[in-house]
Amino acid sequence: MKKRDNRGATSSRVGSVAQPLSADRDNGEAVPSLPMKDLHELPPEWRPPDPAAPRGRILAAARKLFAQRGLTTTTTRAIAEHAQVNLAMIHYYYGSKEALYERVLAQEFIVVVQGMSAQLPPHLPEHEIIMTLPIRIMSQLRRNPVWITLLRHEVASGGEHVLKALKSLGGLGPLGLRQFFDHTYAQAVASGRLRALPVNPLRECLLALSWGTVLMQPFFEQMFQSNLFDESTWAEYQRTLDALLRRGLQAENET
Repeated sequence: MKKRDNRGATSSRVGSVAQPLSADRDNGEAVPSLPMKDLHELPPEWRPPDPAAPRGRILAAARKLFAQRGLTTTTTRAIAEHAQVNLAMIHYYYGSKEALYERVLAQEFIVVVQGMSAQLPPHLPEHEIIMTLPIRIMSQLRRNPVWITLLRHEVASGGEHVLKALKSLGGLGPLGLRQFFDHTYAQAVASGRLRALPVNPLRECLLALSWGTVLMQPFFEQMFQSNLFDESTWAEYQRTLDALLRRGLQAENET
């Protein structure tokens, strides 16, 4: 009988996540694509558990309590009581409180990426994918306040667990997104639609712009009375960001 790992899947499946690929539009070569649009595209070990089953109830309870209280002050006993399961079942399915916490973080990241993938029209040009990326990320984060709260807890505590959680995702995590971004940007530059910039600082600036704006929202709200979750404010953000990104990224012959 195979031993269960902290994801609730058999250990023979762990680490088997492959890098997502798709066919290049022009020459049929395999190139990076966004990891997934539908749950059935996820490897079995990363599909969300049945919410009515004990493993699913544990994950849902942990998600709620970790967001409310953080990792340190949330106990496995409180999670078990909230999930209405025996305390030993947490250790059976997830191994430890820290492993369960990292599973919650990884699962939330999957939800955000899934939403982004589903947003992308199938034939959206590469330059449009790059220029609209920050707005698409922010749009998904606005729909998932629990993930934002969890990230704020992580930033405050040094980020050790979120880094482990994202690394565990392999090609479904930041590694796959980086490869997708770099390939898409190179194609957009080669087409003459976007200006050529160093890809590492560009990628990091766009990510900092999107994730940082959402994570800093409580500060902006207190200092500037700006609420990103207000629809009229969000509409202004989108128009402003779109104008800035197009002006900064489009090739000179495109502006």
